[in-house]
Amino acid sequence: MPELLIALKERYSPKITKHDETGRMKTRAEEARTVALVYYQLADVIEDQERELRENYRSEKVTGKVRDERQSELNARKRELKQELDEKLEELRTTYDAEVDAWAALDGEKITDDAKLFDGHFKLTDDDLTALSTKHRDNIVMQRMIRNYANSNNLAFDAATPLPEQKKQYFWTLLDDVRKSATDEGRLARGFIQDDKQFNSLYGKALGYHGERVEVPEDELDYSQISRADIADPEKYSMDQLVAWRRYHEKASEATGEGEAAE
Repeated sequence: MPELLIALKERYSPKITKHDETGRMKTRAEEARTVALVYYQLADVIEDQERELRENYRSEKVTGKVRDERQSELNARKRELKQELDEKLEELRTTYDAEVDAWAALDGEKITDDAKLFDGHFKLTDDDLTALSTKHRDNIVMQRMIRNYANSNNLAFDAATPLPEQKKQYFWTLLDDVRKSATDEGRLARGFIQDDKQFNSLYGKALGYHGERVEVPEDELDYSQISRADIADPEKYSMDQLVAWRRYHEKASEATGEGEAAE
């Protein structure tokens, strides 16, 4: 068995709780970090051996031929170790993507009684949606229903968990940084990954510590081309669009110093 996998087997055996999506994210991110930390240890051993070899050559303890042969062996070990790292990171990516896809699969049984709150009998607030998102943190179906309601009602809220593709992107970023940290140019990334505080801060979203702010969707209407009479027609435009129209022209007036446009 390759030395990286041997070291990992001795140090880490991740445990995944099936229905705890946030816990699964944290476990996989910590697994990626452990892969990096074990790689650093093994790579540092080779670096120490290279340093010792140079010193022995300078002090004439070994000949140039012995030095070259030994350095060739160390170079081969470095290449093998780097290849093992790349293969392990790709394995983690494939596993994580499959787990996210399984979590994201639509399932009617995931619809809870709280779905009745979206039937239009009364208007929910931003805080209501934030509370519901937190309550259903691990339920992708309810998360989508909450976002759909927010989108339809022009509400912003704090989502407790990112959508599937965003989860993947956060994890891919972590894997890419681990890969970079294995290069001479990646010393800064290595420092972030090794330090507990910096790792938790920089990769908080991959760890599942943070959700995201879902903003009010941008209105794609070109308000500069809509007249006052048209925007006031309730059969054509909503009250929210009327408010947006007024804001647009107020800003336009402030910018030009003139009266309200689009008469």
